[in-house]
Amino acid sequence: MPELPEVEFARSCLSRWLGGHTLRKVEADPTRVIRGAQPKAFAALARSRVTKIERRGKWLLWRFASDSGLLAHLGMTGKFELARPGAPSVRWSRVRFTRSDGAVVHYRDPRQFGHLRIAPLSVLLATEPLKSLGPDAKDDLPTASALHARFQKSRRKIKEVLMDQTVLAGLGNIQVTEALFLAGVHPARRADSLPIAEVRRVRQSIAKSLARTLAMNRGDKITYVEESKRIENPFLVYGKANSPCPRCGSPIKKMVIGGRTSAFCAHCQPRTGRSAVGRAPRKA
Repeated sequence: MPELPEVEFARSCLSRWLGGHTLRKVEADPTRVIRGAQPKAFAALARSRVTKIERRGKWLLWRFASDSGLLAHLGMTGKFELARPGAPSVRWSRVRFTRSDGAVVHYRDPRQFGHLRIAPLSVLLATEPLKSLGPDAKDDLPTASALHARFQKSRRKIKEVLMDQTVLAGLGNIQVTEALFLAGVHPARRADSLPIAEVRRVRQSIAKSLARTLAMNRGDKITYVEESKRIENPFLVYGKANSPCPRCGSPIKKMVIGGRTSAFCAHCQPRTGRSAVGRAPRKA
């Protein structure tokens, strides 16, 4: 599923492609992507000027010169793609935004788990999901002390807490798996069991994992790690169960937490909390 880095990539592309542009035409197919809305509601965006596109956690908020807004979630396979005038049609295109020069920005979504919603901007800002989002994991990452105070109030597993969008907005299974590995914290540890030193490592590791993933995405197109078997998995432990740990060489294990598969190294991320981070690698 696209997480903060992938959504930030989409925001950057959309800002370049549509920021300041007046839409000549908007077409929406009657699919579940628009969740029962009428295609004519999207068509009404014609002649509207896009003033800004923001990222709110894993959501994209489009602002128009009028009070209209558009909220987009990429779901599992959604992405925006730019087609120059006269370019061939885009497969699995569900919604199309045409610029005055004829270029088209397609919302492409094979599995249709994404969601595009149009409403007055004031309504989008005051209702769910934006209303309850926590601080952004990239742009507004809380201090270690603030995170520690929040964790002390929860008996849930640390992975569940970090994936809670009301705690930190933007993190998902990939980023939390990677950050906990970098921090040497077992994903099933109770959040309230982490001392401030470990919380500090978790915070630093969140920032490091996000920066690493953001640096991977360049240009105008993106391929998600689970989208194609021809794409090499670039992550340290996510999706690499039974592979050797990049730190100590032990087999990566996996378990299910909060309905999501979590990869971890039992040696580097001990359940007891005595982290192996910084220790000498285990000999084969």
